[in-house]
Amino acid sequence: MEWNAGPIYSALVIALIILVYSREYGGIRTVQNQMFRMTLMTTIVSMISLLISVALNAEMTKYPLFLVELFNVISRISMTVIAPLFFYYTISIIWMNRDVLFKWIRFTGWLYLLFALMIASSPFSGVIYTISGDRDVSKGPLYNLMYAMPAFYIALIIIVLFYTRHKLSRHLNLVILSFPVLSLGFVAIEYFYPHLLISSTAATASLVITYLYIQNKKILEDDLTGTMNRLAFSKVVSMRLEDESPFKIILVSLDEFKSINNQYGEQTGDRLLQAVSRYLMNLQPGAHVFRLSGDEFALLTTVADQPCLIRTISDRLSRNWDVEGMKLSISATIAELNIPEVTNTLEDTIHALEYCVREEKSLHSNSMITINREALDRMHRKNKIYEHLKQQLYRRELDVFYQPIHHVQSNGYPVFEALARLAVPELGPIAPPEFIAIAEDKGLINQLGEVLLEQVCRTIKKLENSGIEFRHININFSPIQMMNDTIVSELERVIRTEGVDPSRIHLEITESVVIDNFDKVSRIMNDFNRHGIQFSLDDYGTGYSNLSTIIHLPFAGIKIDKSLLYRASESQSTFVIIQALSRSFQQIHKHIVIEGVETEAHMKLARVIGCDYVQGYYFAKPMTADDLIIFLQNASIA
Repeated sequence: MEWNAGPIYSALVIALIILVYSREYGGIRTVQNQMFRMTLMTTIVSMISLLISVALNAEMTKYPLFLVELFNVISRISMTVIAPLFFYYTISIIWMNRDVLFKWIRFTGWLYLLFALMIASSPFSGVIYTISGDRDVSKGPLYNLMYAMPAFYIALIIIVLFYTRHKLSRHLNLVILSFPVLSLGFVAIEYFYPHLLISSTAATASLVITYLYIQNKKILEDDLTGTMNRLAFSKVVSMRLEDESPFKIILVSLDEFKSINNQYGEQTGDRLLQAVSRYLMNLQPGAHVFRLSGDEFALLTTVADQPCLIRTISDRLSRNWDVEGMKLSISATIAELNIPEVTNTLEDTIHALEYCVREEKSLHSNSMITINREALDRMHRKNKIYEHLKQQLYRRELDVFYQPIHHVQSNGYPVFEALARLAVPELGPIAPPEFIAIAEDKGLINQLGEVLLEQVCRTIKKLENSGIEFRHININFSPIQMMNDTIVSELERVIRTEGVDPSRIHLEITESVVIDNFDKVSRIMNDFNRHGIQFSLDDYGTGYSNLSTIIHLPFAGIKIDKSLLYRASESQSTFVIIQALSRSFQQIHKHIVIEGVETEAHMKLARVIGCDYVQGYYFAKPMTADDLIIFLQNASIA
């Protein structure tokens, strides 16, 4: 038979080009990269050995028989092993885990090993092919296994991809499917036209597609800085975690980098980022540098390397950077994380870095932190609270308690404060400041406020249906809610849907809400007032306590913080000031509520001060809506 080896030459050139270009990124020894290179090398070996075998078979009588037999065996084994290798490469992409890969190799590899032994024994047994005395190559009784064996592994690829299709993106599934689809087509052609020798072309074409979409270095490289990107970071960390060898990650998050762009322009900001990345890449031989986001870099190194590395980085960043003739100064929040001492999963590692840096930046900039187990525990706690709160809000469920507020003159309870409560399995009751801060940080605060208002509206209707007389229910309002441009229409919609009189709702805000946004807050308060919803100033005496704020904003009432009440019980001057302020507020038609009344002495002091309302455990603790109705009914009888 005259063989047509032309397609092999073309495919070999392409495969060698891929080999050269892929070498640069071979340093990241992930199981996926290793399987790709093994498949690529085997494809190249199979084509070279097949070319040699074709050449030897063409003039078989000129060469020793053992040499002809040797290259026939090598070419057939290397050619048919490509399909199993591509199957294992697929497994490495799907699970990215060396242990899972080895399990699949143990489960399916024995079949190919048996087939390879049959090929190797063919010069003696003739089971796959034979070379006759006149050196003519002919098919053995099991020759069709040369097609059946690759087809079996190709079928495995298709089956595994089908059952794990949700683990990968649709595009990635299609890319991986290119091998079985092309292979089946080319193998079918070669089966009917065996002289064409085009099966290697299918493997090479699939490797080209795979390289361009999956293995291409540019996919893992940051365009601006030339460092590796976030995707590469995930791959490298996963690989190092699998190896279970200790390493360290240093996260460098530049502080207020946006101000550099605003002041000098984005081009200058880009040059500064490039300068910082060059410094980090040259800092330590063998370390990997990644750009995780716009102004965040990660350095991956061994634990033993320079224990004071974060100090070195911080000192350099604090000095001037010469960028396009300008001296620029920056600072950074730097965190170091030792693995597996603190974390042992990719998810925990990334979340711990992001959480700790974000928390540190919220307190102060230009700082250095070492992430420990305690920080990881805080992160897990926060995540549990967040997930539980998110589920509660999704189901429109929220535990709301009500604390009656005592009216001094009538000795009744015409006003109540609504207080959101949250209990998380395994953690128990969560303090409101903790879960409200999480709701604000995670973008749930507006939804929390909406669900809280729905519950309050239903309680209002319960109270009305029970024949209980009252004035309104107070709801605490977050600063973030107050900055929401659509907050008035959103809450008005809820109140209208629930069919409640808007005057039954009072909102409480702290003075910190007003400090930097006086005009906007004033407008929103007036909009609420036009809908019948009034405001009280909460925790007066703990912030700036600016009288101008109270005078120029439409507050219906002032809630004096309990800390002032406690100081007034010990200090005559504080008592005199609070008493004078209370009377002044009342003269401009603002009612006064004193919080934190817990004893008879506190109550007597509140009466002397001359407040309108008192609130505290002396009268009642927060209670459910049903308990509130019982409490009010009993109070009216008494």
